[in-house]
Amino acid sequence: MIQTAVESSNICRIGWENETLFVLFKHGKTYSYAGVPVSVYNLLIEAPSVGKAFIAEVRDKYPTTGPLETKPSNFDLPQITA
Repeated sequence: MIQTAVESSNICRIGWENETLFVLFKHGKTYSYAGVPVSVYNLLIEAPSVGKAFIAEVRDKYPTTGPLETKPSNFDLPQITA
């Protein structure tokens, strides 16, 4: 999994693995979005406003699961790449 902490008023961490985007919100819940290309992950982590990019590029555009009962392994750790 690739992931990074982000500066946002609502999102604290974004991860991506096998065409699935994982978003950890500041309220503590994690959601997954299926079929998301890595280019969208890169767009989010580089966006001046992560929240606005998330709304424009992800929310309501990809199948969503969540909140997840458990976070993906290592999702709340510092930058992890695999």
